[in-house]
Order: sequence, then structure tokens, then C-alpha cells
Amino acid sequence: MAKADFKVMAIVDTAEFVLDEVSVAIARSELALAIGSTYGATRKYGVTLFNQISQTFWMFEEGDKDLPEAKETFVEKALFYADLKAQGHKNPSVVWKRVRAEGEKEYKRLFSNAKAEGEGEGEGEGEGGAADNGARPPLVRNFDETTKLVSFNKKLDPTKLDAKTLDKIERVLALQEQILSILLEV
Repeated sequence: MAKADFKVMAIVDTAEFVLDEVSVAIARSELALAIGSTYGATRKYGVTLFNQISQTFWMFEEGDKDLPEAKETFVEKALFYADLKAQGHKNPSVVWKRVRAEGEKEYKRLFSNAKAEGEGEGEGEGEGGAADNGARPPLVRNFDETTKLVSFNKKLDPTKLDAKTLDKIERVLALQEQILSILLEV
């Protein structure tokens, strides 16, 4: 076979297959279109969950299953996993992680738009804090840091705390969740 034919011969399991440049280009193009379509669908699903279920759906982890505000998210997650498994998908958690990332992007997009509309920077940010504190609008910084505190408080082992400390932590956690709901009001 001449080199100018752009054909490659391969023997696999004693059967001959001829792969030509056109077939490879078509397969590449079809895969690129499928991936583009998948990305668009993932983005749409993440934004829809953000708008319809909860603006915080993306931050819930397995340990949050018993939280009342996380219930709808975990019901939807179970339905999504079932749909993916029915299609033969072996690892739906990878796709769910991408969906959660799209919800988080939508959250950040909304808060960056709020900054552009004149919320401005927080006072005194940038000194002694995280490197990006001055670059985040006040609502984003409050949300991010409160979210971290909520996560920390939920991971505490109640069996290792005295009753008075546990009571205070539970009250603080309730207040933090109220703060998050206020910050997420659109």
C-alpha cells in the first residue's frame, strides 16, 4: 500500500481492518460533538438544579443526607444515578461532581454580577486574610466562609463534646444556616 493513500493496515485477532484518514476524522468529529452536547446538558442540569431545587445543592456532601434542606438534592441525586446506571454508566459520581461544579459556577456567576452592579469591595479586606479576600465581593466572602464553618461544625463528633458546648454548636449551626439562606436570597 502506498504511503500517499493515508491508509494503515492493522491485524487484530487475525481480521484485517483498514483505517483511513476520513474515518478517523469522522469519528473524531462525532466524539467532539457528543462531548460538546454532554457539556451543554451537564451545564443545563446544574443550572436547573440551582434554580429549581436549591442554590446550595452543589455544596451538600454524603454526610449531609439527614439535613432537611438537603433532602431534595439527595432524592434528585439518586434518580440521576439510577438513570445513568440504566444507560450502562459505571461511575455516576464523576458526572454528579461535574453537575455540582456547574451549580457552583452559577452561584459564583450570580455573585460576580452583583459585584459588577455596584456592591463593591468589603472594607479592610486583603490585610492579614486570605490572598483573594480583596477580590471577592462581600456576599461571596461571607457565603464562602460561612459555608466552611457550617461544614466544620457538621463534622464535629458530638460524642466528644460536653453538653454545653454541643448546645452552643447546634445553636451556632442554626444561625449559620439562616445566614446562608439570607445570603442566597436573589
